[in-house]
Amino acid sequence: MILCPDCGSNDIREHEYFKNLNIPVLVLDHHDIETEVSHHAVTINNMACNYPNKSFSGAGIVWQFCRYLNYIFNNSSNYVDNYYDLMALGLMADMEEMTSIETKHLIWKGFEERNIKNPFIEGMIKKN
Repeated sequence: MILCPDCGSNDIREHEYFKNLNIPVLVLDHHDIETEVSHHAVTINNMACNYPNKSFSGAGIVWQFCRYLNYIFNNSSNYVDNYYDLMALGLMADMEEMTSIETKHLIWKGFEERNIKNPFIEGMIKKN
């Protein structure tokens, strides 16, 4: 399987190539789709559906997908919570609009002291 986080929505030719090799492709993206949704990959993209937050970036899409996997597999440990800080940093770094309540909430929650797990982010916070 090929996983395309925060990219790949418009790579239809490549999707077809891998499908012909029997290699599934999963696209988790937020970029505008220029022509059509690929019929050769599974594409989860907030711009290609009725998801209300159109300013959500790829980091948020990937994180929400992981939350859904956590739910599907009934993982009571909620491993995805260990990545709040990385998701928040990704949302900030992509410089999307901050008018969405979802985006603002996840950034604030991700940068709460109890949610900082990544040593790089922790070091950056201490340094700055």
